[in-house]
Amino acid sequence: MRHESGFTVVELLVVIAVIATLSVIAVAGWLGFLPSYRLRTAVDDLQADMQITRLKAIKENEMTTLRFFGNDAYRAFIDTDEDGALDNGEEIFIDRILPAGVTLLHPATDADYAQYNTRGLPSDPVVDEGGKSFRLKNGKGQYLGIRMEVSGAFSVQTSGTGSDGTWQDQYE
Repeated sequence: MRHESGFTVVELLVVIAVIATLSVIAVAGWLGFLPSYRLRTAVDDLQADMQITRLKAIKENEMTTLRFFGNDAYRAFIDTDEDGALDNGEEIFIDRILPAGVTLLHPATDADYAQYNTRGLPSDPVVDEGGKSFRLKNGKGQYLGIRMEVSGAFSVQTSGTGSDGTWQDQYE
């Protein structure tokens, strides 16, 4: 009688089934994590881009504006005529699309911009009244935002529902 070494077909099928099961569990976990990661990344990028916009105003001694276009993109530019709108000939220095599945909480309006004067301070009447917020959401019903204070400082905010009055600083 000959003794063969190796695996039987049944043993191979069991190993393949175990690998397939583990793969399904890993993919499901990754897909659940991805929307949260994209939202956090979008808020981090927005906060960094607002800081760059602020510093560019100081460096160039020009008014700068970061403005949302649609619900999923924004641009920062040197606002030579200081009107908050992107006009022909104004230099765009940031042009960003939000990650897939992340949008503004409410449709973009003419008020969805941050403007900085030559000293790097917000130049917006809404900010003068106590601050301005840019709020983002993802498809899982998670909400994060950036609050810009009169001083130009930022804070990251979170909300369980996205409703007004439910937002609070994330690190309180």
